[in-house]
Formats: sequence, C-alpha cells, structure tokens
Amino acid sequence: MRICLVNPPATYELIGNDPVIVKEEAGCYPPLGLLSVATYMLANSNHEVMVLDSQAEGINHEETANRIASFHPDYVGITTMSFTLIDCIKLIKEVRKRVKTHIVAGGPHATIYPSECLSQEGLGCDSVVVGEGEQSFLSLIEDGGRQRVYRALSFIEGLDKVPVLRRDLLPINKYFSGLSDKRPITTSMTSRGCPYQCIFCDRPALGKKFRAQSAGRVLDEMQDCQNKGIKEIFFYDDTFTINRQRVLEICRGYRQRNLKVTWDIRARVNTVDEELLTACKEAGCSRIHFGVESAVPRILKELRKGITPTQIQSAFSTCHKLGITTLAYFMIGNPTETYSDMRESLKFVQSLNADYVHMTILTMFPSTKLYQLGLERGLVQKDVWKEYAEKPIEGFVPPAWTEIYTREELQVFLKEMYKRFYLSPKYIWNKMLELRSWKQFKRYAKGGLAVLSQTYSKN
Repeated sequence: MRICLVNPPATYELIGNDPVIVKEEAGCYPPLGLLSVATYMLANSNHEVMVLDSQAEGINHEETANRIASFHPDYVGITTMSFTLIDCIKLIKEVRKRVKTHIVAGGPHATIYPSECLSQEGLGCDSVVVGEGEQSFLSLIEDGGRQRVYRALSFIEGLDKVPVLRRDLLPINKYFSGLSDKRPITTSMTSRGCPYQCIFCDRPALGKKFRAQSAGRVLDEMQDCQNKGIKEIFFYDDTFTINRQRVLEICRGYRQRNLKVTWDIRARVNTVDEELLTACKEAGCSRIHFGVESAVPRILKELRKGITPTQIQSAFSTCHKLGITTLAYFMIGNPTETYSDMRESLKFVQSLNADYVHMTILTMFPSTKLYQLGLERGLVQKDVWKEYAEKPIEGFVPPAWTEIYTREELQVFLKEMYKRFYLSPKYIWNKMLELRSWKQFKRYAKGGLAVLSQTYSKN
C-alpha cells in the first residue's frame, strides 16, 4: 500500500486570543505525530510511506493536493487540530477532486470529535484514528479501512518500541525556531502523558499517566539528530523533568557520548533544583520553558497549577545563575483575576529576569476542565466547540474566560504587558549586552518592531 501522511497548510488557522506576534515569531517545527506514525509503519510493515509537511514546504491547498495525487496513495492520513480545521476541510476537498483515495483523520481534534470528523458537514473523512496513532493507524491499513473509527486499545507503555524517528522523511533544513539562531532545528517527544491537573490544558490523545522513553533511547535519538547535522532539539514533552533520575542519566550519557547538539525543554518549577539544572547545563541544555501563568497564589490555586511564587523565583534565579535561557508562560483573564492581579503578575515577571515571556489571554479549549466550568457558569452559552466541529465556519473565535473583563479589555492590557516587558530599558540593555552576531541583532530588532506594531495598532 502507498500511504501519504499530511500536515495541512495553516492559511486559515485560528489565531485565538493571542496577539499576532505570538504566531509570527513562533518558528516552524516538524509534525512529530505524523513522523512517529510513519516511522512505526516503516519499521513494522512493507508499506510505502510519504510524509508531506505543507507548512514547512510553504505550499497551499491546491499545491499540496497536487503533490498528494502525484504519489497515487491508497490512503491519505491528515493530522487534524481544531485550530486548523478549515485548512483540513479545504485540503480534503482538493484531494477528492484529483484522486480516489481513503482519507483518514487523526490527531487531537479527531480524538475529541470523531463522529463530527466523519460527517460531511464536519470534516468529511472516511475513517478516524482516535488516540495514539502508531498502532491503530497500522491496524486500519491492515484491516483495509473497513471501520469508520479506529481506537487505540491502550496507550503504548514502552515508548522504546517506537523507533528513532525517520527525520529524513521531512525537509530537515526548513525547520527553525523563533528563539534560536541555530539551523536546522528539530523537535522530539521523549515522554507522553501529564499527571498534573491544570484545568486549562488537556491532551486526550496522550492520557494522564506519565510514560517515558529510557535515557538510552533518548540519547540514541540525540545522536541521530547530530549525525544528520541538526544543531538544536526542542523537547516537546509536557514536562521533561518529571523523572529526575532519567534526566540525570540523559545528562551523564550526553557527556559520555561527547554529544554537541544543544537542547531545550519544557519543565515545571517544582521539578527542578540547582543540582538538576547544573547537570542539564553541562550536558548542552540551553533553554527552559516554564509554565508560570500567574504570580498570585489565589489564581494559581484556581488554575490547579500546583506551584508557588517562591518555587517560581527559585527556578528562574538558578537558571539565571547558571546561564540557562528562560521563557516564562503567563496568562491573563484567569478565573477571579482583577487588573490589580494582572499588574502584580507583570511586576513579578519583570523581577524574574526571564529572557523571554509568552503572554496570552486564557482560552477555553475543548475537552478541558476550564471549558466545562465555563459552560456550567454560563460564560459560554452553548457548546461552541462542538458546534464548530459539526459545521466549521471561517472567522470562528475561540472562547476566552470573560468572567470579569471583556475580550477587548483583556487584549488592551495584554498589549500593554508586552510593551512594558519587551520595551523596558532594563530588558533592552540586557539584550544589547548579549549580542554576539549581526544575525542575532536582526532577530532582536525584528522582535522589537513586532512588539511596537502590535502595541500601537488599533484593537
């Protein structure tokens, strides 16, 4: 069988409640889910598999459909997210004009709304893969796609069973990060499942139980990336540092193998300390992303974040001492949050000496406890995400938490926060001291101009 796995264009991607700058400066990253499914299939079958990343290739729906048709696939698998649903629909329509094939939807949106994906008014696909896709997608192919819904019977417990990703299936040199001068970069996910209870986040396809690759398996992938000329790896694990011993083993193995590729992680402030961070720094970790969300203990409790301002300060202070670049995620418009609380968070984030801050308006995503709470409290009058899945329309705006302030009021304050952080004399001076190249200067200048344009544009 010939199988084409596709990451669709993002022309009609929902911007959500973030300023445009967040999207523009994000970068371009490989579609890990598709790549993992493709790698698993090639290792466990004789099927011919092609992976097409329309976003990295910079091609539109018609060009993507032409590329798919030229491959003459028996099956086309499309990764579907609620934020790119319109693009998925447009691509499917273009594919059906050109080739007769069995179209399969997988990914977060398909996992939450499988029946809506099968509806002609929804996505209009032939089959849906629900949950982790590696084993269930292969089962679909072997079964001839006779069923409409294929569910993973259980989560993959031993993630070492998933082979080292076949990054040669993608255009390696086209991936980059808005936070790094290094190219090419890639992403990797060494664990699945997050045991924490934050009400604004949910990964239904991955579950809550933490499952991780062994340190040796992680090091093999880092070695493979380095051999392919990749300069930096961004680990996409929800929390890379949950298993402390595993992280320390990775760091020791990195030094023993004399690896040079640098890496970034996402971590929680209550899972790191100076010993762990020192080991990471000595093993090539250059940047850590921390979910902070708020400086107000009451708000952190509302979000069920499970961290304290003291833990936040300690983590950032240690990273600053060790020379690890930090990015802090903050949100505004949280439950019970007032302007006074938001100003306190802004003052707090400025005191952290974070290198970057990513600030957003709290959004109610489907399948989250926050969204359910919004429905119960009447902040959302009807299940708008389900309606959108049933009959997608352009211009849909994801619901914000507008318990106290309107979306427009929150947008004004958000822009002010970006301005006060990124355009403060202290921040600008510190960044000037860090300059090491003309490329770095241009990146900082571009970011500064983007902040200015967003800050002073009309709402």
